[in-house]
Amino acid sequence: MYVQELHLEMTRNCTLYCEHCLRGNKKCENINVQTIDNVFKNVTGVYNLLLTGGEPLIAVRELEYLIEVLKERKISIGRITLITNGTIMSARVLKILKELCSITYCHIDVSGDIFHKLELQRLGLMELRNKNFEVLKRLFGSEEHGISYEKSNSYLSCVGRAEKLSSQRLSFINSMIEGNYIVKPGVRTMNQPETFIHNGNVFGYLSIDVNGNIVSYGQSYSEEDEESKRICTNVNKVGFTNAVNNFIKYLDDKSIIAAPVILKK
Repeated sequence: MYVQELHLEMTRNCTLYCEHCLRGNKKCENINVQTIDNVFKNVTGVYNLLLTGGEPLIAVRELEYLIEVLKERKISIGRITLITNGTIMSARVLKILKELCSITYCHIDVSGDIFHKLELQRLGLMELRNKNFEVLKRLFGSEEHGISYEKSNSYLSCVGRAEKLSSQRLSFINSMIEGNYIVKPGVRTMNQPETFIHNGNVFGYLSIDVNGNIVSYGQSYSEEDEESKRICTNVNKVGFTNAVNNFIKYLDDKSIIAAPVILKK
């Protein structure tokens, strides 16, 4: 089975506590290797594999296992995307990143937006992050991620910790950038793209959380957990194919419920 866009939540843990994070409060949970196993029993190819978190480089053992699976099973990957906050660096981490780049084109960037920089300054980690960024830039061509959004008006999803940002705090943050961050109470800016199966392949986005559940895109951890209680999409319990079919049915049912009802005269 080919998947167009596959997001793997490698961890819910993080070295930072950024106040805009849509994920909410971090948790000391990494993806189970059984989940990686069960996903790639069925998935033979991915156009874009996004390794996300939390801070994905915390999940060192799980990343090493993922690389082993991708190589041994000869999984076809178009590109790998990984965005790090730049606080983690070691010989083991560099080896992982080099291994990912040996599989396919690997896009490794370092978060550079104002929220991350303020948090790094608060924790006294900015100098460390900058040194690590220079290493990643030299070895992998890494760039700063997120700063382009700050040159115009950018909407933040009212999810997770962003929901608690006061207007005063947001005004202070906006005074340090060219554009403006905007948070509208109760408004999401990231919606689940259409996901469907055609000729046995999955088109659209599939996001798999640390517990092996296929979940909707752009949610906080608590929202993912609440959603997973309502739908049967755990790849370890029902298998990958059944989980995908159940998720698509769930999306279809939600669209029916959300659709406006037109009464005939």
